[in-house]
Amino acid sequence: LLDIKVMHFNDYFNTVCYKGGEPRNPDIEVSFVGNIGQANRRQYLDFLGQEGLDPEVYGLGTKNGVVSFDKMVDVWHRSKINLHFTSLSSPNSFILNHSLINQRIKQYKGRILEVPLSGGFLLTEYMPDLDRFLKVGEECAVFYSKEDLLEKIKYYLEHDEERERIAKNGYERGMRDYDFRSGVG
Repeated sequence: LLDIKVMHFNDYFNTVCYKGGEPRNPDIEVSFVGNIGQANRRQYLDFLGQEGLDPEVYGLGTKNGVVSFDKMVDVWHRSKINLHFTSLSSPNSFILNHSLINQRIKQYKGRILEVPLSGGFLLTEYMPDLDRFLKVGEECAVFYSKEDLLEKIKYYLEHDEERERIAKNGYERGMRDYDFRSGVG
């Protein structure tokens, strides 16, 4: 679009910093870690609250506030369901002119891999090419709307074995394909 040559590199992580290999006994039903003032996040979280779900929320603009990296990893590890949003975070800083179309842009963020590396189950807002990183339905789950998010949360809270299998598969994929030693070493 801007006639700029781009070279894409995969993200790689120091997997020692995550807890995915440790035993899990999740005591948080649903969580989100991030800035709730970005994109459509507040609307989704408010909708869940109106429907009787009250996710544990951490980050800028939340009652729990910003947390350290270690606390963030701990939350992902301890949560049955970790929410992730892919809508463009800050359209005003986008290099292109701000327009309403930018609100529909979905973008890759490292949390898509960090949550599974922490051993957590990832329920992410859909984005094109997600299957390049994780297999939907096998290594993560997706939602397409507020109503779909609500249905998926209820479903996965009732299906522990399926949820934990998907989380385990996501962790194994992360360790296999996104450990910095496989990409840099």
